[in-house]
Amino acid sequence: MDGRCEDFSYQVIYKKVRHMTIRVTAAAQVIVTAPYGYPKETVRGFVEAKSGWIRKHLAQMQEKQTIVLSELSFGEDEERQLRALVDACFPAFVDYRIPEPELHFRKMKSRWGSCNKARASITLNQALCAVPAECRTYVVVHELAHLVEANHSAAFYRVVETVLPKYKEYEKRLKGYALQNEK
Repeated sequence: MDGRCEDFSYQVIYKKVRHMTIRVTAAAQVIVTAPYGYPKETVRGFVEAKSGWIRKHLAQMQEKQTIVLSELSFGEDEERQLRALVDACFPAFVDYRIPEPELHFRKMKSRWGSCNKARASITLNQALCAVPAECRTYVVVHELAHLVEANHSAAFYRVVETVLPKYKEYEKRLKGYALQNEK
């Protein structure tokens, strides 16, 4: 079902969920997820109540540079670049006595990287090759720091800052990019 609010349209997807949610995609689409059987009027009221939040996020998305995942090419050269970056960052963590991580690469719709501390495994988004070098470095340091601290606690950010003092600047730059699945 599709709907329209004053200055934006939205798509409603009915699923087996308990609560309604709203998501603004990189393609500036407004997606509302609602429980099966919710009346159109209830959904519309929810969207209208959240219209200020939606407009704010639509504006933010228009300011971001979009990386279209389906248009990315990722080959041996790109993988080699990211592996070399991890190899270059890893020595900064020697005092933490973490294991050298197993690396994986894939296209991810909503994350730049992920870490499984128990398996000492890091997955990096192939889209990292499309962002500036300092943003790539920040993501690698961020994921390596998860091998020290699994959460996003103050201790975690102390590890990140110890290794990469300007991490906040790089994190902010990275937030200027949006991942989009298809055009």
